[in-house]
Amino acid sequence: MSGGNGGHLRKLGEGLKRRSPNVNRELLAFSRGCARGGKKFSRLPDSATLAPLRMVDPSLVRVGLGRMRRRWDWLWRQLTLGSVIFQSVFLSLEEPVGWVIERNCEGCPVNPDIGESVMGFPSIELMATADWSAPIEMENRAVHVWGFSLDGSLSFLEQCRPWLSEDERGRAARFIRQQDHLRYVLAHGGLRAVLSRYLGIGPYDVELSHSEAGKPFVRGELGGQSAITFNMSHAHGRALIAVSKRQEVGVDLEKVRSDVEVAKLSERYFARSEQDTIMQSTQEQRATRFFRYWVAKEAVLKAQGIGLRALSQCEIFMAADGVHAEVVVSAGSPVEPNWGVRLLSCGEGWEAAVAARGMDWKIVV
Repeated sequence: MSGGNGGHLRKLGEGLKRRSPNVNRELLAFSRGCARGGKKFSRLPDSATLAPLRMVDPSLVRVGLGRMRRRWDWLWRQLTLGSVIFQSVFLSLEEPVGWVIERNCEGCPVNPDIGESVMGFPSIELMATADWSAPIEMENRAVHVWGFSLDGSLSFLEQCRPWLSEDERGRAARFIRQQDHLRYVLAHGGLRAVLSRYLGIGPYDVELSHSEAGKPFVRGELGGQSAITFNMSHAHGRALIAVSKRQEVGVDLEKVRSDVEVAKLSERYFARSEQDTIMQSTQEQRATRFFRYWVAKEAVLKAQGIGLRALSQCEIFMAADGVHAEVVVSAGSPVEPNWGVRLLSCGEGWEAAVAARGMDWKIVV
């Protein structure tokens, strides 16, 4: 989902319901479910959230919350090295393992096998308040992916608020649920904190604008579009931010929900091959397969600045490795051809994908 997660689906579902209230109730229910926040997170992820991940010291789960927070903060500071921050944290409660991160360029921590490693979601506050000495260098044909949990102290929330534009602050104020308000401010404040690391400026100085199609971009020094491109998705207290250089990029993150009417939605909005793959799965696997196709499709549409009306006009072919996917478009489709997708492993119960033009780009986490 983009921006206020669930917004695209909610608008699409409500618009369809006004035109045909008896036909599209399932999409409306699905979109509202995606728009709802999950459980409230503490400043650190709880043990259930940490379980699928891997970190050096599994004894963290056996210490008190206060001590755990201090050790987490200490660990994070150790991982902040000049212009490099290892924001993808991996934890295993079953067996202690070392850090499985290598570099293919200076300042670029790389996960060598994105399909087998699970992205971590540390607090956005830890990254945003870390000290940085120099901008992050971005390679061509690379996509940097950042994962965060949208939790933080009240003081950090107030620190984020001035970073937002006037329009964003107005939108944040219109949320009815306090949790939605807090997550929106943290997500959009955190986005500017991430982008500032690439631009070499403070979060307050990051200026965003929108294309004619509504896709956000970073404003350059002369008012045009910066070479740094990005896309953000947040859902149920988590956020993913994709950053690249001189190429458009899209990202989508979804929490798998078993109450989705998979058969109806896939028949109405997915290609026949995608429907068949989903419906040939076991009952337990169908929701996961559905969301896997959904995040792949939406990542492509977000990268290109196209609305969900084109869901059925692009077809996703998953590779056998479970990581790569090819995008095929139908004749007359508004979706541009020759785009590729990479699926991200975000832990059990989550699906995520990144999209960019071509197939020769790499992911850096």
